[in-house]
Amino acid sequence: RIDFPRFNGDNVSQWLYQCDNFFLIDNTPDVVRVKLAVVHMEGRALQWHTTMDKTTNCSNLPWVAYKKLVLERFGEVCDDPMAELMRLRQKKSVVEFYEEFDAIITRLNLSEDYMLSCFLGGLKHDIQMMVWMFQPTTVSKAFSLAGKKFVKGFGVVAKPSSDMLKKENFVWTQEAKVAFQQLKDLLSNAHVLALPDWNKVFIVEVDASIKLMEFDFSIEYKHGHQNVAADALSRIEHGEDYVECKNLTTHQLQSDLDSKLRSDVNIQKLISELQINAASHKHHTWHSGELRRKGKLVVGKDAKLRNDLLNWLHCSAIGGHSGIGATMQRVKSVVYWKGMSSDVKTFVSRCTTCQKCKSVTTASPGLLQPLPIPEQIRQHINMDFIEGLPSSYGKRVIFVVVDRLSKSAHFMALSHPYTATSDVAQTFMDHVFKLHGCPSSITSDRDPVFVSSFWQEFMAFQGIQVQLSSSYHPQTDGQSEIVNKCLETYLRCMCADTPHQWSKWLPLAEWWYNTTYHTAIKATPYEIMYGQPPPAYLPYLPGESKIELVDRSLSKREEMLKLLKFHLKRAQERMKQLVDQHRKDKQYQIGDLVYVKLHPYRQVSVAYRSNAKLSPKFFGPYKVLDRIGEVAYKLELPLQSKMHNVFHVSQLKKHIGNTTASSNLPFQVEDAFYEKEPEAILDRMTVKRKGVVVTKVLVKWKHKLLEDSTWEFYYDLKKKYPSFHP
Repeated sequence: RIDFPRFNGDNVSQWLYQCDNFFLIDNTPDVVRVKLAVVHMEGRALQWHTTMDKTTNCSNLPWVAYKKLVLERFGEVCDDPMAELMRLRQKKSVVEFYEEFDAIITRLNLSEDYMLSCFLGGLKHDIQMMVWMFQPTTVSKAFSLAGKKFVKGFGVVAKPSSDMLKKENFVWTQEAKVAFQQLKDLLSNAHVLALPDWNKVFIVEVDASIKLMEFDFSIEYKHGHQNVAADALSRIEHGEDYVECKNLTTHQLQSDLDSKLRSDVNIQKLISELQINAASHKHHTWHSGELRRKGKLVVGKDAKLRNDLLNWLHCSAIGGHSGIGATMQRVKSVVYWKGMSSDVKTFVSRCTTCQKCKSVTTASPGLLQPLPIPEQIRQHINMDFIEGLPSSYGKRVIFVVVDRLSKSAHFMALSHPYTATSDVAQTFMDHVFKLHGCPSSITSDRDPVFVSSFWQEFMAFQGIQVQLSSSYHPQTDGQSEIVNKCLETYLRCMCADTPHQWSKWLPLAEWWYNTTYHTAIKATPYEIMYGQPPPAYLPYLPGESKIELVDRSLSKREEMLKLLKFHLKRAQERMKQLVDQHRKDKQYQIGDLVYVKLHPYRQVSVAYRSNAKLSPKFFGPYKVLDRIGEVAYKLELPLQSKMHNVFHVSQLKKHIGNTTASSNLPFQVEDAFYEKEPEAILDRMTVKRKGVVVTKVLVKWKHKLLEDSTWEFYYDLKKKYPSFHP
């Protein structure tokens, strides 16, 4: 007969454990378990039950529910046995550590492997390493090994002594005497820690190690089953440090799932069928109030709930704004609904953060649009600068001017810093204008000199049209970039040993370039310019009249011009065909919302961030106002934006979704096409305006060069800039 344990409020976990075992042995029905337990209560435990029974009728509760009430009342406050187990360490003997460990383990439900890992982790380091060598599989085996003297063959040697402890009479035999003496010798000669003897050879047994192989000693391979010590340490069985997470939803999402399931008629019908017959649907299960399909939570047709789940699994730190495939795998590992793949694809493609911060992996948009072939030589020219050169007789920059038809070029050295007035404009007049006159147009990038007010005004008075490349698209002036590369290669080859002499090589470099055969025009620029091949020496032509020579030269020149245009056209078509193989035609309509991409070297000024590596790749979205040419678009930038609003199509990306909030563009100090703002008044004068004497002032503008100062009427200036106080 087994007595039922009594309970007065102490040792609640022990009492509940005894009760469960009693009910198991006695086969006690669940309806009488609580009543049987109450009969054996006394003291404050019985007093508590009497009070609870009056208010909640707890005597009729199931035993499992009643156990929770008892634990809540008599259990330890803030009891966290798992935290105690993680902090438990051996301080005294192994036996005392095991007793503390066992007291905590009884309050938890852990696997044997995990308990073994926790037990070994709490042992002192030297004992821990000795036990690990024997690879115990249970806590009991590890405890039996801890603290023993490890003598090889201990059990075999001690068998005669162990046999004397059996039920028969104790008889000290000769075998026992020999075994005892042998054990004394083995224990006294066991391996101990000692100072090294440097006169002897050291033998170290380890597993494979790249680090140790770097040392200067001989290495011999040893089979794993022979290298017991090192192999055992590298094959320790660790417990399950991680628990597979079946449900990643938060409490709020879980409650939303439950409420939406109750409101979905089709799902309620499915749940009812599963409650009647669990095998009615092959892939669906209903357990603990959760409807699952192949182990995944089923989500109803509520669009908001689905969007919340996708937002959590894609936009949160867990989702990390992964791509469509990765997000799909993450979502379908947790939940399920019909049409989930399409919803994930739509959600990820419309994610604003992904559209701004992710790189574009498609072909570069915008087919190649070659510049029109000029009709006359020196009618249309390109300009550019080569900077970053070492100082050469006070010069640091090369001013490059290229004719778009004949491909001829002029190279001029400039000092740094250079200005539009005294340096660039004067150099252009001295070296280009005096030889060829004024061109019809000049194509250049958006260098501060070329976008300055002085340069624009100076060229306008000369009747020259200034054509600037679109924002962040220097490929517009690609011909100058190629000439720059050729010139840099020439100088690198000619004066690599004396780089500070590069300015002396410019005349020879210009002659070399203009007399070099160009595959695009099938001739040399010199031959196109002058109608004859470059002279290797001065020819002597006796007996020929001047008129015949002039006629022949002019006729040959016209033929060469026609042939030149033919070759240029064919070269453009060939280049366009090759380039368009790696590009795609992309067009936007007026009113579309697009993102703007800025080049990395420009992004340094984005919001003045010290680390531009993490800056967004795109800004916007902004509305398309107009189409400029075939591959450029004008955008509606914010009023405070201070950059040119025309961009090449390769710098744009269409906005997907309904979000219209746009981010601010960076402040670009390099771009001179921002709104003017007066800085100071340099001079004044009095003039007549419609018969009235008025004041005119010379205004220095912010972020502008001194030579870009302009004369403005003082009245108009104050009206336009009321906050300006000179």
